[in-house]
Amino acid sequence: RVACSADLFYTEACGPGMNAASSGIRILKVIGSWLLITGLLTRLGAAAIAGTISVAIYHAIVTAGFNIYLLELLGLYAASAVSILAIGPGRLSADELICRWLESRPATSGSRLDSPDLQDAAATASR
Repeated sequence: RVACSADLFYTEACGPGMNAASSGIRILKVIGSWLLITGLLTRLGAAAIAGTISVAIYHAIVTAGFNIYLLELLGLYAASAVSILAIGPGRLSADELICRWLESRPATSGSRLDSPDLQDAAATASR
């Protein structure tokens, strides 16, 4: 058996590639949770959390069998991540605030779309 530095939840399935897989899962957990906490790239964070929870559900079933208490908690985490993934960020998330700020910025006067030639062409095309 290969010794690995994974935490207790992942140690039973240790193999040659488990150190890298365990490290990847840890990184996804940390990055995904911070993305959700800050509200920045919310759907990407929710996808990372949903992915790690799906691995945790699979591992829980393989190692502990059908333990309803463990699966209930993991199922709640998975449902939360999938619902955030489907619904998207809320009104007070950083994603939404950045989008509102970008939409409220006035267009620059040097924009090609503001040129009189394009406005005349658009007016004649609509007639």
